[in-house]
Amino acid sequence: MAVNQLSIGNGTDFTTAANWDDVPAACPGTAAGTAPTAADTFLICPGHTITLGAANAVDWVTVKAGVAGTLTGGTLALGTFALTATTRLQVDESMVAGGAGGTVTSSSATTAHQLGMLVVGMGMPGATGPVANLGGAQIAGNVILNTGTLTLGSNSSVGGNLTIDAGTFAGTLRFTDANHTINAQSAAKTIPNLNLSLMTTPGRTITIHASGQNVTFANVAGGSLSCTPTGGAAAAYTTGQPIAPGTVCTVTAGGGGGGGTVSAPIFSTKEKPAVFSEEVK
Repeated sequence: MAVNQLSIGNGTDFTTAANWDDVPAACPGTAAGTAPTAADTFLICPGHTITLGAANAVDWVTVKAGVAGTLTGGTLALGTFALTATTRLQVDESMVAGGAGGTVTSSSATTAHQLGMLVVGMGMPGATGPVANLGGAQIAGNVILNTGTLTLGSNSSVGGNLTIDAGTFAGTLRFTDANHTINAQSAAKTIPNLNLSLMTTPGRTITIHASGQNVTFANVAGGSLSCTPTGGAAAAYTTGQPIAPGTVCTVTAGGGGGGGTVSAPIFSTKEKPAVFSEEVK
Protein backbone atom coordinates (compact mmCIF):
# COMPACT_ATOMS: atom_id res chain seq x y z
CA MET A 1 0.00 0.00 0.00
CA ALA A 2 1.27 3.47 -0.88
CA VAL A 3 2.38 5.56 2.09
CA ASN A 4 3.79 9.01 2.79
CA GLN A 5 7.57 9.00 3.10
CA LEU A 6 9.26 11.86 5.03
CA SER A 7 12.91 12.64 4.39
CA ILE A 8 15.23 11.95 7.33
CA GLY A 9 18.13 13.92 5.86
CA ASN A 10 19.90 14.27 2.54
CA GLY A 11 20.05 11.53 -0.06
CA THR A 12 20.55 10.57 -3.69
CA ASP A 13 17.38 8.63 -4.44
CA PHE A 14 13.84 7.70 -3.43
CA THR A 15 14.68 4.05 -2.78
CA THR A 16 17.15 3.92 0.14
CA ALA A 17 15.15 2.94 3.21
CA ALA A 18 17.54 4.63 5.66
CA ASN A 19 16.73 8.06 4.16
CA TRP A 20 12.93 7.88 4.52
CA ASP A 21 10.44 7.51 7.36
CA ASP A 22 6.88 6.31 6.75
CA VAL A 23 5.61 7.10 10.27
CA PRO A 24 2.58 9.41 9.83
CA ALA A 25 4.00 12.59 11.38
CA ALA A 26 5.11 16.05 10.32
CA CYS A 27 8.48 16.68 8.67
CA PRO A 28 11.18 15.71 9.18
CA GLY A 29 11.29 11.99 9.56
CA THR A 30 13.30 10.59 12.46
CA ALA A 31 13.75 6.88 11.81
CA ALA A 32 13.77 4.58 8.84
CA GLY A 33 10.54 2.70 8.38
CA THR A 34 9.27 0.39 5.68
CA ALA A 35 11.40 0.48 2.55
CA PRO A 36 10.01 3.03 0.06
CA THR A 37 8.31 1.92 -3.14
CA ALA A 38 7.69 3.74 -6.41
CA ALA A 39 4.00 3.99 -5.47
CA ASP A 40 4.71 6.14 -2.40
CA THR A 41 4.39 9.89 -1.84
CA PHE A 42 7.70 11.53 -0.92
CA LEU A 43 8.05 14.74 1.10
CA ILE A 44 11.44 16.46 0.91
CA CYS A 45 11.42 18.23 4.27
CA PRO A 46 12.70 21.77 5.02
CA GLY A 47 16.48 21.95 5.06
CA HIS A 48 16.91 18.60 3.30
CA THR A 49 18.29 18.01 -0.20
CA ILE A 50 17.70 15.06 -2.50
CA THR A 51 20.34 15.04 -5.23
CA LEU A 52 19.54 12.39 -7.82
CA GLY A 53 22.38 10.05 -8.64
CA ALA A 54 20.32 8.10 -11.18
CA ALA A 55 16.91 8.19 -12.82
CA ASN A 56 14.10 7.69 -10.29
CA ALA A 57 10.38 6.90 -10.63
CA VAL A 58 7.85 7.72 -7.90
CA ASP A 59 4.18 8.51 -7.56
CA TRP A 60 4.18 11.97 -5.98
CA VAL A 61 6.94 14.30 -4.76
CA THR A 62 6.41 17.40 -2.63
CA VAL A 63 9.34 19.74 -2.00
CA LYS A 64 8.48 21.44 1.27
CA ALA A 65 9.13 25.12 2.12
CA GLY A 66 10.91 26.64 5.09
CA VAL A 67 9.10 26.68 8.43
CA ALA A 68 9.71 28.28 11.83
CA GLY A 69 13.06 26.98 13.06
CA THR A 70 14.12 25.76 9.63
CA LEU A 71 13.83 28.69 7.25
CA THR A 72 15.53 26.89 4.37
CA GLY A 73 13.16 24.97 2.15
CA GLY A 74 13.70 21.51 0.77
CA THR A 75 15.67 21.05 -2.44
CA LEU A 76 15.32 18.53 -5.26
CA ALA A 77 18.47 18.63 -7.39
CA LEU A 78 17.75 16.62 -10.53
CA GLY A 79 21.08 17.15 -12.25
CA THR A 80 21.00 15.34 -15.58
CA PHE A 81 18.90 12.43 -14.32
CA ALA A 82 15.25 11.98 -15.24
CA LEU A 83 12.55 12.10 -12.60
CA THR A 84 9.22 10.38 -13.18
CA ALA A 85 6.40 11.56 -10.89
CA THR A 86 3.33 9.76 -12.20
CA THR A 87 0.76 11.77 -10.23
CA ARG A 88 2.38 15.09 -9.34
CA LEU A 89 5.44 17.16 -8.57
CA GLN A 90 4.58 19.89 -6.07
CA VAL A 91 6.91 22.69 -4.90
CA ASP A 92 5.62 24.47 -1.81
CA GLU A 93 5.76 28.12 -0.75
CA SER A 94 6.69 29.43 2.71
CA MET A 95 4.30 31.31 4.99
CA VAL A 96 6.98 32.04 7.64
CA ALA A 97 8.78 35.39 7.79
CA GLY A 98 12.23 34.87 6.28
CA GLY A 99 11.39 31.38 5.11
CA ALA A 100 12.25 30.18 1.61
CA GLY A 101 10.07 28.20 -0.74
CA GLY A 102 11.07 24.79 -2.01
CA THR A 103 13.59 24.54 -4.85
CA VAL A 104 13.89 22.25 -7.85
CA THR A 105 16.94 22.48 -10.10
CA SER A 106 17.94 20.72 -13.30
CA SER A 107 21.37 21.07 -14.89
CA SER A 108 20.12 19.79 -18.23
CA ALA A 109 17.80 21.69 -20.56
CA THR A 110 16.90 18.51 -22.42
CA THR A 111 16.42 15.77 -19.82
CA ALA A 112 12.81 14.61 -20.18
CA HIS A 113 11.39 14.52 -16.66
CA GLN A 114 8.00 12.81 -16.87
CA LEU A 115 5.41 14.51 -14.66
CA GLY A 116 1.72 13.75 -14.36
CA MET A 117 1.01 17.28 -13.12
CA LEU A 118 3.02 20.25 -11.82
CA VAL A 119 2.00 22.58 -8.97
CA VAL A 120 4.29 25.45 -7.95
CA GLY A 121 3.17 27.30 -4.80
CA MET A 122 -0.30 27.47 -3.30
CA GLY A 123 -1.19 31.12 -3.88
CA MET A 124 -1.42 32.27 -0.27
CA PRO A 125 -1.11 36.08 0.21
CA GLY A 126 2.31 37.12 1.51
CA ALA A 127 3.96 33.78 0.79
CA THR A 128 7.56 33.40 -0.32
CA GLY A 129 7.42 31.61 -3.62
CA PRO A 130 9.37 28.53 -4.65
CA VAL A 131 11.78 28.22 -7.57
CA ALA A 132 11.44 25.40 -10.09
CA ASN A 133 13.76 24.93 -13.08
CA LEU A 134 12.67 21.80 -14.88
CA GLY A 135 14.52 21.87 -18.18
CA GLY A 136 12.90 19.54 -20.69
CA ALA A 137 10.06 18.30 -18.47
CA GLN A 138 7.24 16.47 -20.23
CA ILE A 139 4.13 17.36 -18.20
CA ALA A 140 1.15 15.21 -19.11
CA GLY A 141 -1.48 17.25 -17.27
CA ASN A 142 -2.02 20.77 -15.97
CA VAL A 143 0.59 23.26 -14.80
CA ILE A 144 -0.53 25.42 -11.87
CA LEU A 145 1.88 28.26 -11.07
CA ASN A 146 0.52 30.02 -8.00
CA THR A 147 3.65 31.72 -6.64
CA GLY A 148 7.38 31.75 -7.31
CA THR A 149 9.15 31.16 -10.62
CA LEU A 150 8.86 28.28 -13.06
CA THR A 151 11.34 27.82 -15.88
CA LEU A 152 10.76 25.30 -18.67
CA GLY A 153 13.22 24.58 -21.48
CA SER A 154 12.60 24.56 -25.22
CA ASN A 155 12.31 20.74 -25.21
CA SER A 156 9.60 20.73 -22.56
CA SER A 157 5.91 20.10 -23.22
CA VAL A 158 2.62 20.72 -21.42
CA GLY A 159 -0.26 18.36 -22.09
CA GLY A 160 -2.91 20.19 -20.06
CA ASN A 161 -3.74 23.81 -19.30
CA LEU A 162 -1.63 26.56 -17.72
CA THR A 163 -2.84 28.59 -14.74
CA ILE A 164 -0.75 31.47 -13.38
CA ASP A 165 -1.69 33.43 -10.28
CA ALA A 166 1.08 35.48 -8.62
CA GLY A 167 3.90 33.40 -10.13
CA THR A 168 6.29 34.15 -12.99
CA PHE A 169 6.61 31.86 -16.00
CA ALA A 170 10.09 31.83 -17.57
CA GLY A 171 11.55 29.96 -20.51
CA THR A 172 9.34 28.23 -23.09
CA LEU A 173 5.70 27.16 -23.10
CA ARG A 174 5.31 24.31 -25.59
CA PHE A 175 1.84 22.82 -25.67
CA THR A 176 1.13 19.34 -27.00
CA ASP A 177 -1.11 18.68 -30.02
CA ALA A 178 -4.45 19.45 -28.33
CA ASN A 179 -6.60 22.45 -27.40
CA HIS A 180 -5.32 24.36 -24.36
CA THR A 181 -6.28 27.21 -22.02
CA ILE A 182 -4.16 29.84 -20.28
CA ASN A 183 -5.61 31.48 -17.18
CA ALA A 184 -3.78 34.53 -15.80
CA GLN A 185 -5.79 34.70 -12.63
CA SER A 186 -4.80 37.81 -10.67
CA ALA A 187 -2.76 39.97 -13.04
CA ALA A 188 -1.73 40.26 -16.68
CA LYS A 189 1.09 37.85 -17.58
CA THR A 190 3.78 37.61 -20.24
CA ILE A 191 4.99 34.27 -21.61
CA PRO A 192 8.58 34.82 -22.85
CA ASN A 193 8.45 32.10 -25.50
CA LEU A 194 5.49 30.23 -26.98
CA ASN A 195 6.42 27.25 -29.16
CA LEU A 196 3.69 25.87 -31.45
CA SER A 197 5.74 23.17 -33.13
CA LEU A 198 3.80 20.28 -31.55
CA MET A 199 0.33 21.67 -32.39
CA THR A 200 0.19 20.16 -35.87
CA THR A 201 -3.50 19.21 -36.15
CA PRO A 202 -5.42 21.90 -38.09
CA GLY A 203 -7.68 24.03 -35.92
CA ARG A 204 -5.88 23.57 -32.60
CA THR A 205 -6.60 26.45 -30.22
CA ILE A 206 -5.14 28.32 -27.25
CA THR A 207 -7.89 30.10 -25.31
CA ILE A 208 -7.25 32.93 -22.85
CA HIS A 209 -9.57 32.16 -19.95
CA ALA A 210 -12.56 34.51 -19.90
CA SER A 211 -12.41 35.13 -16.14
CA GLY A 212 -8.68 35.90 -16.09
CA GLN A 213 -6.41 38.76 -17.20
CA ASN A 214 -4.50 39.65 -20.37
CA VAL A 215 -1.79 37.32 -21.66
CA THR A 216 1.11 38.41 -23.87
CA PHE A 217 3.49 36.23 -25.89
CA ALA A 218 6.85 37.98 -26.21
CA ASN A 219 8.01 35.52 -28.86
CA VAL A 220 6.18 32.90 -30.94
CA ALA A 221 8.06 30.10 -32.72
CA GLY A 222 7.15 26.93 -34.59
CA GLY A 223 3.98 28.36 -36.11
CA SER A 224 1.64 31.34 -36.04
CA LEU A 225 -1.64 32.36 -34.43
CA SER A 226 -4.88 33.94 -35.53
CA CYS A 227 -6.76 35.35 -32.54
CA THR A 228 -10.48 36.07 -32.28
CA PRO A 229 -11.57 38.20 -29.30
CA THR A 230 -15.06 37.89 -27.86
CA GLY A 231 -17.44 39.58 -30.31
CA GLY A 232 -14.57 40.55 -32.62
CA ALA A 233 -12.94 39.44 -35.84
CA ALA A 234 -9.99 37.13 -36.29
CA ALA A 235 -6.60 38.75 -36.83
CA ALA A 236 -3.02 37.53 -37.06
CA TYR A 237 -1.27 37.75 -33.72
CA THR A 238 1.65 40.15 -33.39
CA THR A 239 4.21 39.28 -30.72
CA GLY A 240 4.15 41.59 -27.74
CA GLN A 241 0.44 42.32 -28.13
CA PRO A 242 -1.72 41.69 -25.02
CA ILE A 243 -4.50 39.16 -25.65
CA ALA A 244 -7.76 39.91 -23.86
CA PRO A 245 -9.62 37.35 -21.73
CA GLY A 246 -12.08 35.28 -23.75
CA THR A 247 -9.95 35.39 -26.90
CA VAL A 248 -9.53 32.17 -28.84
CA CYS A 249 -6.28 31.87 -30.79
CA THR A 250 -6.10 29.28 -33.55
CA VAL A 251 -2.81 27.80 -34.69
CA THR A 252 -2.66 28.64 -38.38
CA ALA A 253 0.74 27.10 -39.12
CA GLY A 254 2.20 24.60 -36.67
CA GLY A 255 4.86 21.92 -36.72
CA GLY A 256 7.59 24.31 -37.75
CA GLY A 257 10.32 22.80 -35.61
CA GLY A 258 11.86 24.55 -32.65
CA GLY A 259 11.98 21.65 -30.22
CA GLY A 260 12.91 18.05 -29.63
CA THR A 261 10.75 15.01 -29.70
CA VAL A 262 8.28 14.24 -26.95
CA SER A 263 8.10 10.78 -25.50
CA ALA A 264 4.67 9.44 -24.67
CA PRO A 265 4.39 9.15 -20.89
CA ILE A 266 1.98 6.76 -19.25
CA PHE A 267 0.48 8.36 -16.19
CA SER A 268 -2.10 7.76 -13.55
CA THR A 269 -4.58 10.62 -13.23
CA LYS A 270 -5.58 9.64 -9.72
CA GLU A 271 -5.48 12.10 -6.89
CA LYS A 272 -4.84 10.76 -3.42
CA PRO A 273 -4.74 12.22 0.07
CA ALA A 274 -1.49 13.73 1.29
CA VAL A 275 -0.31 15.07 4.62
CA PHE A 276 -0.53 18.70 3.57
CA SER A 277 -3.26 21.06 2.45
CA GLU A 278 -3.19 23.22 -0.62
CA GLU A 279 -5.24 25.71 -2.56
CA VAL A 280 -5.47 24.88 -6.26
CA LYS A 281 -7.32 27.47 -8.24
